[in-house]
Amino acid sequence: MESVHDDILKTLEDLTSDDPDTRLVHDAKDSGRRNILLLGGGGFLGTTLARLLLEEGHDVTVLDKFLYGNDSLQKLSTKPRLLVVEGDIRDEALLEEVMTGRDTVVNMAAIVGDEACRIDPEATWEINVAAAGLIARTARRLGVEKLMHMSTCSTYGKSDTEMLTEDSPLFPLSLYAESKIESERAIMNETGEGTQPATCIFRLSTLFGFSRRPRFDLVVNTLTGHAWKNGKIRIFGGNQWRPLLHVGDAARAVMGAIRADNSITSGKIYNTGGKNMNLTILEIGEKIVELLPATDMEVENDSKDERDYRVDFSRIQAELGFRPRYTISNGIYELIHALNNSKGLDPEEHIYSNYRWLNSNPAILKSSVGLFT
Repeated sequence: MESVHDDILKTLEDLTSDDPDTRLVHDAKDSGRRNILLLGGGGFLGTTLARLLLEEGHDVTVLDKFLYGNDSLQKLSTKPRLLVVEGDIRDEALLEEVMTGRDTVVNMAAIVGDEACRIDPEATWEINVAAAGLIARTARRLGVEKLMHMSTCSTYGKSDTEMLTEDSPLFPLSLYAESKIESERAIMNETGEGTQPATCIFRLSTLFGFSRRPRFDLVVNTLTGHAWKNGKIRIFGGNQWRPLLHVGDAARAVMGAIRADNSITSGKIYNTGGKNMNLTILEIGEKIVELLPATDMEVENDSKDERDYRVDFSRIQAELGFRPRYTISNGIYELIHALNNSKGLDPEEHIYSNYRWLNSNPAILKSSVGLFT
């Protein structure tokens, strides 16, 4: 496993080189040095955000339970401005300790995915909802200036509306979506517009791409992994719409909010993605076949996944100037490059799927600390 991870790190060095088609480009504008706490900073998005923040000169503390292994930040561990703490966001004393002295908190800690959340609904609610309220209360009490919370466009569920805005009705179809809606409420009930911390919520599109904590349970990544390994992909339904966003672009969106004046972001919810990044599942499959032309694509009419929604991203573009830089094809190419060059990286290994890994190791979700005993 260690040699596989070494190859992953080498691949990421290649992908963040000067190749304009694959590098994780970020804005160079100086926002002033900040002391930033990343909750869940060892995850798929968190590791990417941590690297970009360190490159911009910020002090970064990561608190993560490292459910999927603790080597995702290995390459960054030598950075003098990075502190990594292994622990649980449900531990109130630990949360207060790591948050003290931080001016910015980004909460990415969560059980992510419909199937993963069903493994232990009680733990899901503790981590995704109750801990979110605890984080907001602690941030307010300690005088944190900025608080950012990751939610999901899955909260929209299924809609016939052409483009969904932040004010559109929510229609959760899973425990995961329900928990993220309640997490938004828990956060905003403790803070709200015009109070400190200045709080904003990102409803993220479905992420794709490669990071220091690889995932192959996201639709673009899953289909690319199947095409690369098995030479075929199966599309169920195919006409369902999904908003999509590269993990590097998601990190850039968060950085944009860190730079922004608090009067702009306070109390706001941002659909996070780009207007040209709403695609059907069939269109995703077709783009994969374009880059892996030997792939056999089978389309079946029936789909158990009812999610079907297109999302409007006007607010984040207007207020934060955010536009994605990565296309779906960029991300597929990046994944193929990673699979070709990371020796032993198997997209079907359990560790790269939230559900399969947690289903094999359910005990790691349990907490014996703080409010949650």
